[in-house]
Amino acid sequence: MNRDEELQALNLNFLVTEFLLPEINDAMRETRPSGSRRRGAQLQGALFEIFGWMYLGVQVGYFHRQHATQLLKEHYQTIFPKKLMDDSLIRNLFPELEPILRRAIKGDFFPDMTADFREQGRLGTAFRTAFVLGSGFARDSLAQGFSTTLNFASEAFWVALTGEEKSKVAPDQILLALNLTGPAPVAVTAETLYAGFLRTLEHMDAARDLFVECERSDKTSLEELEFWRRVRQLQAWRVNLRDRKVRFMEVARKVNKEVISELNTPDLKYEPRFFLIKIEELVNYWLGEATDRSRERTATA
Repeated sequence: MNRDEELQALNLNFLVTEFLLPEINDAMRETRPSGSRRRGAQLQGALFEIFGWMYLGVQVGYFHRQHATQLLKEHYQTIFPKKLMDDSLIRNLFPELEPILRRAIKGDFFPDMTADFREQGRLGTAFRTAFVLGSGFARDSLAQGFSTTLNFASEAFWVALTGEEKSKVAPDQILLALNLTGPAPVAVTAETLYAGFLRTLEHMDAARDLFVECERSDKTSLEELEFWRRVRQLQAWRVNLRDRKVRFMEVARKVNKEVISELNTPDLKYEPRFFLIKIEELVNYWLGEATDRSRERTATA
């Protein structure tokens, strides 16, 4: 094994220990009768995302193709478990990744990917940054509690948490919930839902900032913008704005109302949409609108 392969093996080991094994342990617990439908759907999405990271990592030379293939064969039943298979999840949550996911389910993990990305050394560094950020998002219990509820909760459960009787949530209780850290699941309450929303905004903002930094660089190439577009595709399911934008903005408006109420004083009045404007910018990025416009500008420059 040469030095490059040794580095690729270390990279893959990081994915296994920090991302894959925790999800495998969750998958084993999820086989118990007490496992909830919401949590099962979230777990399946996380497993598909892990494969997406492996696929992109092989494309940019961050992971060794043969090592990644062997790993997928060893954990095939866990990453693509039949008992969690829901065809609609692939179609609804990973529309851009649907072709590669369907091939992977059949055992064709890495078809011919020649010339996908030529700037492999440079993109390898970008991949490391994106993956560390993405794994932090994935293992954030508050953010994932919000994601699970946003994406998969029934309308009755959602209304029970966010309806009029829950419209006034004490800010101090949300701040207490924000102290919760780590991957251990937290109970879903109105307080943890709003705290998870705020934590999710932090992750969304950090990912957007990386893209903006890349976009503004004079050395930015179309390959780099395409790379960050694919990173967004891998994580966009966690805030499924295609299908759940109404729910997302419902929470955003309530948080905006509380923020303005806390900030306003007799001598200083904030613009009523102060917080919402920032959120709408994030929504545009995560829906792909900002990225797609940037790619068009770069291509025509």
